[in-house]
Amino acid sequence: MTHIFFFTENDRSSVYGRGTYLKQMITCLQDVKNISLHIVEFFTQESEFQITKEENFSVYSFPAQNNSSFLLFKYYHNCWYILKSYMEIEENDKIIFHLNFLKEYELVKYMKEDFPSCKVIFTLHYQHWASLLNGDLSLYKKILKKQEEKPDDKFEEVYSNYLAEKRVFDGVDHIICLSEFTAELLKNSYHIPQNKIVIIHNGLEHNFPNISREEKEKTRKKLWIEKKEKIILFVGRLDATKGINLLIQAFEKVLQTDPDCRLVIIGDGDFPACFQKTKTCWSKITFTGRLKKEELYEFYQIADVAALPSVHEQCSYVAIEMMGFGLPIVSSPGYGLLEMIQSYENAKIVSIKRDDGEEYLSLEELSRNLIDSISVTNRKGQIPDRYQLKNIQKIYFSL
Repeated sequence: MTHIFFFTENDRSSVYGRGTYLKQMITCLQDVKNISLHIVEFFTQESEFQITKEENFSVYSFPAQNNSSFLLFKYYHNCWYILKSYMEIEENDKIIFHLNFLKEYELVKYMKEDFPSCKVIFTLHYQHWASLLNGDLSLYKKILKKQEEKPDDKFEEVYSNYLAEKRVFDGVDHIICLSEFTAELLKNSYHIPQNKIVIIHNGLEHNFPNISREEKEKTRKKLWIEKKEKIILFVGRLDATKGINLLIQAFEKVLQTDPDCRLVIIGDGDFPACFQKTKTCWSKITFTGRLKKEELYEFYQIADVAALPSVHEQCSYVAIEMMGFGLPIVSSPGYGLLEMIQSYENAKIVSIKRDDGEEYLSLEELSRNLIDSISVTNRKGQIPDRYQLKNIQKIYFSL
């Protein structure tokens, strides 16, 4: 028997990428023979520790406590002490502990002490330097080599986070990278041995229903979208690193060429910052907040073009969905995104410009590509094999 303990936490990312990742991993692993799957949740909203038995897996929920770094090690120590008491492990069983957050590294020493033959895996979902530096890889490498001429507090934070990441990478048995870019970065800048790094792209089941023209018109009518309006779709957190502010500026330029356009923004986050950017085109932008999957898929089905202006991504589930629905995509060349869609037939990549040492996405090119992509009629959904769910299981059990 192989016991897999998948660790997660109740934070903002649990309703976005990491939350989807957990669901997909459960889908992949729960029905495999001789697998005992366990989900361990930290910082939950329950008042006390509880165990929930699902059909094919168990969930161990640990309530939130003081989350200060000073007390964090005590929290994880206590959680581990409780969790260990419920583990039913036979002598020849295999154990995989799968971590998803850097701070969960506090658990590794207990895992190795109590189960010396266990395997500890860490999935790298996010890197803080990319947000702090807007994805500027050349600047990041200078900071790591201490070659930046004018260091400040932000640079110190970047370097400190690098050391924290490297400690985790050195201490676990395998690091799952979601993109080729990240795998190369770990090998060259973190000096992680190649045999510790494995690339397992995010995957989704190929379930993206196309609808007829009549059904699209019916859906648009239900959503009070005029027949002549062209829909530009953004899906994701309302965050500067997602490029949402630049997209709104580009949309203003789109309206100057084609006023029969509407920007639909699906997701939650920093609404006030977005509202400040929309003053000249309020009536042409729709904010939906987060939507259920069925509601989101309706917008995918009726949209004319999708925008992915993020400065960085690891492996975007949104990009996979957009490709699955066959949408024309206008994307930044941010790492992760570029390797995902550069071979996608209906993609346009916006170039990066540099000014006074700063890199930024070309506003003019973003707006022009959105306009050009609106008229694309080829809507054949095609997801590359590496982003389909069936590949995850095969690679996972080769570790």
